[in-house]
Amino acid sequence: MFRYLYSLARDEKKGILACFFKAILLGLSFIYGFIVVFTRALYSLGVIKKAELESSVISVGNITR
Repeated sequence: MFRYLYSLARDEKKGILACFFKAILLGLSFIYGFIVVFTRALYSLGVIKKAELESSVISVGNITR
C-alpha cells in the first residue's frame, strides 16, 4: 500500500483508480489544513493555552530508518 501511495505522490500512476485516490487525498489534505489553521487561531486568541512544564523537555525529530 505504501508503494502505491508513494507512486501516486510522484504522479507515476494513471487511470480512474489513481484519480479517485488522488481526489480523496486532496480532500483529506484540505481538511487537515483547515484543522491546523483553526488550531493555530485558537492558540493565537488564547482559547487554548500553552502547557508549561516544571522540567526541561528534549524533543527529537526526523528519525528515519
